[in-house]
Parts: sequence; C-alpha cells; structure tokens
Amino acid sequence: MSQREIFAASISTTYKQYHSIVLQVVVDANLKFVTVDVGACGKQSDGGVFRNSALYHSLETGSLQVREDTVLPHSEITLPHIFVGDEAYLLTNYLVSPYSRQK
Repeated sequence: MSQREIFAASISTTYKQYHSIVLQVVVDANLKFVTVDVGACGKQSDGGVFRNSALYHSLETGSLQVREDTVLPHSEITLPHIFVGDEAYLLTNYLVSPYSRQK
C-alpha cells in the first residue's frame, strides 16, 4: 500500500474503524433537494462538516437567498425561515436543533 493510500484510508476511517464519506443534504418542506454536499471525511463531525460547507459560508455571509420572514396566519407574529439539524449542530439565528438526547 502506498503512502497516499494509507493517508486516504486513515482520514476516511471513523473511530469505529469503518471507512466512510459524509453526505450532507438539505431538503425543503416538499422533500425537494436544495443543497447536497458530499465527500467530507467520515472522521469529521457533522458540525465540522457543516462549518466547512458552502451552505454554512453562504448563511454566515448572508449571500444565500432565503425567503423573507413570514407573518403567521391570523396573527401579527413574524417568524424567520430556519433550518433544523440534529444535536450535533450549534444553535444559530438560522439553525435550530432539538433537545439533546443526553440527560
């Protein structure tokens, strides 16, 4: 095995010793793919993959065209459009995650 093959195998090997490549996607409310990011090393955390993605940088710089805030029907409450991720993602003004499974 060459040095290049050994390096490639080591960066794509998880702590459970599986070879993996991360696929991160965003779908809309109609299950339509909005963004797809594939190819990050399996060793990298979900949050790390997101922080290194074009989607993250677009959201941080405000260059992603996200719909305007919406007024809820039959109210005067205005809410932004947000992304929902799992507990691996940090809470931001555009990304929420559920409560942690840990007690």
